[in-house]
Amino acid sequence: MAAKLIKGFLDSWGVKYLSIRHSPAHTAQEVAQLSHISGRNFAKTVIVKIEGIMAMLVIPANRRVNLPDLAETLQVEN
Repeated sequence: MAAKLIKGFLDSWGVKYLSIRHSPAHTAQEVAQLSHISGRNFAKTVIVKIEGIMAMLVIPANRRVNLPDLAETLQVEN
């Protein structure tokens, strides 16, 4: 489900990407390494709840979400 939404969004904006099928892994960074792709060039989806609403963030595999910074950026309560 998430993959279809992300692909649709990227397609609507004309973003070039490559979709890779992979075996189960514990982290996106691990999948990036196994795929011989830099973690900064490999995207992962993170699901967060913002004011009671579920949202998807797409970030580089080598990054973590800083929830207080996200809340400040979105001008919502953490």
